[in-house]
Amino acid sequence: MLLYVGPGMGGGVIAVIMGVLFSVFGGLFAMIWYPIKRLFKKGNTKQQGKG
Repeated sequence: MLLYVGPGMGGGVIAVIMGVLFSVFGGLFAMIWYPIKRLFKKGNTKQQGKG
């Protein structure tokens, strides 16, 4: 049995799917980026102390 899904419902489903995907990729990016950023900050403060 096929049901009709109107354009509003289809757009809502697409928005939810895109929101979930962006949040998952954003979370993965944050888990990878922030530790690397912290390592760079530690390296910069050590170099500034030598001068």
